Amino acid sequence: MLNRLIGKLHEFRKNNMPASKRDLEWRHDDIVAQLAAIQRKLSAGAAQGLGAASTNQVYKSDHGSYRVPLELAAKAAAPSKVLIIGSCLSQAFCEELHLSQKSCAFDFFLVNNYSDLPSHPPSTDCDFHVLQIPLSTIVPAGAHARLAYDDLEGHRALFEECRERLLRFLSAALQWNQAFGTLTFVTNFMSPQQDPLGRLLPKNDLRNFVHFLRRLNEALYDEVSRRENVHVLDIDEISATFGRKYFQDDSVWIATHGAALSDADHVFDKDRLQPPLKITDQMFLETREFYHAWWVELVAMYNTAKQQDSVKLVIFDLDDTLWPGVAAEAEDGPAPLFGGWPLGLAEAIAILKKRGVMLAIVSKNDEARIAALWREIMPAWLPLSIFAFLRINWRPKAENVAEVLKFVNVLPRSVVFVDDNPLERAAVESAFPDMRTLGANLYAIRRTLLWSAQTQVARIGAEAAMRTQSIQAQAVREADRQSLSHEAFMAKLDAKATLFEVLGPSDPAFPRTFELLNKTNQFNTTGQRWTQRELLELQSGGGKIYAFDFEDKYTKYGLVGVILVAEGKRIAQFVMSCRVMGMGAETSMLAELARELAKGGARSIEGVVVETDANRPSRDLFEKFGMTPVGGGRSQIDAANLPAPASHIEIARRRAG
Repeated sequence: MLNRLIGKLHEFRKNNMPASKRDLEWRHDDIVAQLAAIQRKLSAGAAQGLGAASTNQVYKSDHGSYRVPLELAAKAAAPSKVLIIGSCLSQAFCEELHLSQKSCAFDFFLVNNYSDLPSHPPSTDCDFHVLQIPLSTIVPAGAHARLAYDDLEGHRALFEECRERLLRFLSAALQWNQAFGTLTFVTNFMSPQQDPLGRLLPKNDLRNFVHFLRRLNEALYDEVSRRENVHVLDIDEISATFGRKYFQDDSVWIATHGAALSDADHVFDKDRLQPPLKITDQMFLETREFYHAWWVELVAMYNTAKQQDSVKLVIFDLDDTLWPGVAAEAEDGPAPLFGGWPLGLAEAIAILKKRGVMLAIVSKNDEARIAALWREIMPAWLPLSIFAFLRINWRPKAENVAEVLKFVNVLPRSVVFVDDNPLERAAVESAFPDMRTLGANLYAIRRTLLWSAQTQVARIGAEAAMRTQSIQAQAVREADRQSLSHEAFMAKLDAKATLFEVLGPSDPAFPRTFELLNKTNQFNTTGQRWTQRELLELQSGGGKIYAFDFEDKYTKYGLVGVILVAEGKRIAQFVMSCRVMGMGAETSMLAELARELAKGGARSIEGVVVETDANRPSRDLFEKFGMTPVGGGRSQIDAANLPAPASHIEIARRRAG
């Protein structure tokens, strides 16, 4: 590792400087410069050899892209303004960001006590806030160390006192989040590198300060999980990933300081009889690298919250992709997965399904043969039915991928294609330039699929669990559709839609509503993405948020549509899952809602369409409903001439909240 070698050179300089300071300094700096040049050449060569889709193999010197793979970040959202709230730890973080992130503006608000926050933040137009709670405010200096070892009750009492102090601090410090609806990330506490009491003493014990802090972090997680639009930035996890010794200060300073090690003490110790070397001459610190990793993690969380570039479907090849070799040609029969990367990838597939990502297989194989071999190869906890759609045949893969996209009704830019064969990846990339592909770096597939911001979600609701089931039900539904006339099919659909108002972030339906608004591309009349703050502003200005569930005899689809109403008469945006397109849900919901607006005094109902590169299926929604275009993407209809809902759909209403 070149970085570690450079660290050894720092130690060489420290140990040998007195002999010939100027000469050694030159030699050291010259060697470092040469090593850095070699590192750049190696990185450039590796990147050139691997190709653009796999340059993340060169993550050895980039902590950020190791934890947050960038291969799937086609158009990552970049924050333009961020407010950082906290102590000296976050102040140093902010100062580093000022230097390294020129495209974003940063404000900093110093707070060491939860009573310090004024009623308004320095600015109210930030993309997000970062809140760092000073550990020394929660656990006073010496409070844990002074307790007698046999004072178990004293340790329990101190923990409860600190927990209550943490919750009070958090509640007060999140007042800007509550007042303005700003997305907020709260840092947790970094665990000490060792139990100060010693290695052989009990671990899961409040007398162990490592365990004490772990319990405080659990209390923090629990409280944050109960709040809307707030998430934990796990700096403790980041420090553990890359090595606590390269950043944390508990090897020198008090354990309750919980911040970054630096040369801050050295200015006071220069006049000693034997002045110590600066910390940075004794240890190889990576402070800037750690702050960079924090920032990359924050941007990833921001992109996940906005559902930017979100992956809706992952398509897998089989041979040499899900398992080693060609299963159908093994003389002694295929070997079951026993470990290594194949089992890791199998687990990743199960986790993607849990998140609500749809899965498909496109493989050149015999489908009956693969179905017979599946149980012999794959673990029992990964049945073939976990995949929503299969195209296992000998046709060109690009053709099969096209069929999958058409059936599942997603855009290529929302899909990842995984195949070990570079020719197959090239063919799919040529047919679908917006589609992202993986497979060149076998050992990075699991990490990329699980750790990328684009495959993660802010919440997992009931709709995620139903997604594969609804796609499979859709296949049955389409087969029935082909065998019946349109009228007969609709009459036997047994469809039911339930319309209701979403009151705000505390409404149980809000998270799914927010997700649908920011994740839907095709049936989205304006394509607008929303922050929670903007939705609150819509409601405070008299606007309303409506949503609807849908089910038929094939399956329950869950919450599939969102309608935003402004000024009591204007449909500002209509968003609907493509899984229920073609069943009349959109016009029926418009009819039901338009009648309610008319009862509220609206003399005409308006609709707005803003064309995007993806929303073709929804552009004629208002014309199909009977509205007349009036220019500028606007259409309207007289409230006295509203069409009736479709007769084949039973419409119900549900009380808000």
